[in-house]
Amino acid sequence: MRKLVFFLASFTIFSSVASVEYPTGSGIYYDWDEDGVFYVNWVDPAATLGDVVIPDSVEIDGYKYVPMYLGEWTNGFWGNASITSLTINAPIPEISGWKFEKCTNLTSVKFTNGALRTIGEQAFANCPALQVLELPEGFVEIGQSAFWGAPIEQIVIPASVQTIAGYVFGGNSAMTSATFNGVPQSVGENIFTWDEEAGYGNFFVCASYWNARALKEVLDVNNGGLQYKVWDAQLDETWNNPTYLIPCYTDELVVRRTLQGGQWTPIVLPAWLDRNQLAAALGNGVKLAQMTGIEGNELCFDLVELSEEVGMEPNTPYLINVDQDVTEFTIPYIWLNDNYDNLVEVAEGAFFVGSLNGYEMTVPDGAYYLDGGNLAQSDGTAVLHAMDGYFTADSPITAIKVNGDTQSPKGDVNGDGEINIADINAVIDIILGGNDSTEGRSDVNGDSEVNIADINAVIDIILG
Repeated sequence: MRKLVFFLASFTIFSSVASVEYPTGSGIYYDWDEDGVFYVNWVDPAATLGDVVIPDSVEIDGYKYVPMYLGEWTNGFWGNASITSLTINAPIPEISGWKFEKCTNLTSVKFTNGALRTIGEQAFANCPALQVLELPEGFVEIGQSAFWGAPIEQIVIPASVQTIAGYVFGGNSAMTSATFNGVPQSVGENIFTWDEEAGYGNFFVCASYWNARALKEVLDVNNGGLQYKVWDAQLDETWNNPTYLIPCYTDELVVRRTLQGGQWTPIVLPAWLDRNQLAAALGNGVKLAQMTGIEGNELCFDLVELSEEVGMEPNTPYLINVDQDVTEFTIPYIWLNDNYDNLVEVAEGAFFVGSLNGYEMTVPDGAYYLDGGNLAQSDGTAVLHAMDGYFTADSPITAIKVNGDTQSPKGDVNGDGEINIADINAVIDIILGGNDSTEGRSDVNGDSEVNIADINAVIDIILG
């Protein structure tokens, strides 16, 4: 109780003092409101403000106080030509409407705390020198015309943003790219510059591969003339949401896709790549193979000999094999286009179906796919992700063969081309300490371990 009394007494003393200028000579004053909340109280309109920093705390007589909001008497910021930059480190959740409008020499605005949720209507409108804007993750709403007329060159919209009102970045012909890390729920009309004759300005509206379709649908409601482009697209084989590719040209594409060393894996890339480009992306040991047809119960592929003149065809299903495990690689010179689904390679007695779309692709009942390097047959529930593919055949397939090198079907642990009790015994031998020379075939259920679960998986395959 004694500590509580001391705290309240101290609080009463500080809450009764006059506004505190911090730092001295800055022209920015802090105070406590009637509820005891510390805040930015007022701004001296006659002060030369320069680079304005609202700190994460203000020290007064050895105590630190955190500014929680900008008070109504901070209107001295409005139209203040002496402000050159604004950095807010304090956990201030809102910039109210018109607060920094017509600050003619304001060049940059940065929020570092992550507490900001809302920027009000025309809060930074008509700031003709404002080129740099950094919005924090956690930011939710941008009011109408908030940055109208500011020549911001690049803007990143955090994934947390839910609402963007109309004309937010209007009156700006300097914009070169607008990157959306997420998809807002609501977007107002003409959020970027609109000219009745020329349309929107010449800049990229950017989104990840995964957000592009949803973003287009949101923007189309009130921004139908806008030309959409995907920038720095990220492909992630573990993502499940429906997506869409929007026409895009970019110098390179970062592909997040797992390729296991020494293992043939289906792949489709949206790029023409020659031998040197493919080696630069995946190493000198990379190999490609294209389907040639059925021989008996084997689905056959031939190696593709790439050169500087003969390249990897875009939007074409291949098998790919790399020396070492790969989880991410970069490929150059990409033209991404609409809806690359059901890309088909046709051979005698078989089809190889691939997709570039960023949503799960269901493998039809009875079709075949490679599961952890092993051939498996779908029951209609198996799914693949972007840049993958599956096979259909007129006759049953028991193995994949590339230039005579047979890839055993899933469950064929001993590699004899059949799945039977001998494969169960092979798994048991490995579990009991035997040498595992199966090149990964013993991990039948794909959990990266060899144990009784793999025995059960073999039994399931034998039983159909």
